[in-house]
Amino acid sequence: MTKLNRLMASKNHPRPRERRAKNTPRVIEDQTVAFAAPPVRDRWDVVMLSPQANDGTLGRIRDAGYDVWRPRVVILQSSASIGKAIYVNRPLWPRYAFLVRHGGCPSTADIPYIGPVKFIGDLSGRAVEAIAAREERGEFDCRTLPPAPPFFAPGTLVKTTDDLLDGIVLRSEGERVLILMQIMGAEREVWAQAGKLAEKA
Repeated sequence: MTKLNRLMASKNHPRPRERRAKNTPRVIEDQTVAFAAPPVRDRWDVVMLSPQANDGTLGRIRDAGYDVWRPRVVILQSSASIGKAIYVNRPLWPRYAFLVRHGGCPSTADIPYIGPVKFIGDLSGRAVEAIAAREERGEFDCRTLPPAPPFFAPGTLVKTTDDLLDGIVLRSEGERVLILMQIMGAEREVWAQAGKLAEKA
């Protein structure tokens, strides 16, 4: 018996599965805040903040007279136990922020309750504006990203969407799926795009 025949036989006679309880309908709330563009500046300092730094830390730096900006992403946080999920903002690069120090501002070492601030380098104003434009367009928002490619578990019978080829899944790696097929009387392992495959009835 060939490898393909063995896999097909196990697929045609699967072990009985227990029915899973239906999931509680998920409620999704939007707790994001509106995009805020950074002020136009010629150059920004890139700094690394302490692991405990939060919006309060950035607020204290801002109150000391600095321009402060940090690009953000939108992610979905969920709790399976209560069937609830929320969209929230999170830093695009945790612990990093962009600062501009103005005349008369104290050193970050003299601002209380912000923890250590390490200067990493600088970025031009045009570079920061380009990052801000990407955030404003929604490129860092999970709600605007293309859908994830379909996932096929090993052993799933699949066919191409044009119905020309079919086989059984050996491995699924994101956009690529390794399929065992019978081609011209021989078994061959072929990589295919997940988006061009469908589960075979």
